[in-house]
Amino acid sequence: MKPKHSNPLFARLLRGVSLTSMIVISGAASAADIVKVAMLRVAAALRAEGLASRMLLQVHDELVLEVAPGEGAAGIRAQIARTVPDLRREGPLAAVGVGFGGPVDWRTGRIRLSHQIEGWSEFDLAGWLGEIAGAPVFVDNDGNVAALGEARRGAGVGRRTVFYVTLGSGVGGGLIVDGAIYHGAAPGEAEIGHVRLDRDGTIVEDRCSGWAVDGRVRAAVAAAPGGALARRVAASPGGEARHLGPALAELDPLAVTIVQETAGDLAFGL
Repeated sequence: MKPKHSNPLFARLLRGVSLTSMIVISGAASAADIVKVAMLRVAAALRAEGLASRMLLQVHDELVLEVAPGEGAAGIRAQIARTVPDLRREGPLAAVGVGFGGPVDWRTGRIRLSHQIEGWSEFDLAGWLGEIAGAPVFVDNDGNVAALGEARRGAGVGRRTVFYVTLGSGVGGGLIVDGAIYHGAAPGEAEIGHVRLDRDGTIVEDRCSGWAVDGRVRAAVAAAPGGALARRVAASPGGEARHLGPALAELDPLAVTIVQETAGDLAFGL
């Protein structure tokens, strides 16, 4: 079965299409609530007649900009507006792909809303960014774009169907069928973060997002402050989920329990 909808540019993105910039706009992966705008410059040799290229996709460099959450979407747009002209001075952009952390209208490039940052609702991101970049702009959900990358250049290579889950400030997903993003019904049938886990209305995001896991860690170490996980959290508070990996390596019982519980909730949601 072919996907109901597919963005033709993103469907070719990691097959050798020579995009010169990829922008990812999303919430933070931890409770620190820092917005990251990553601009990935890509090697490109354009044919005169279009965007096709024989070159494989390469990342030339990556720039991560930290924006104050209190400045909202306007702060992020100001960062982009200051940075894109610098990219253009190094050479013309062929096209810009945007992975946005929230529901979007991928056909028009308009943002529906952001669950993390105020000021994005119904914003015409493709139109606004196109004027700054001087190039066509294509917008999709960040989970969809990440799924496409995994299907094209990661663990999904050679697979007809790939389902990808993002665990960050929220929980999202992306589905690739026959090499193209499957959108389905709006706002996206692969968005598993709001799937209910019980009759009380608890959703996957409430239990498995980065912020939710941060909360689990804080509660656990407050009740049992003597282990490896508790020591790491006390030494470096904030974004507590990042301490789970090192604590697991030390076989900390609290870390093992939290990871097992989170994985169980995610598996049930799936």
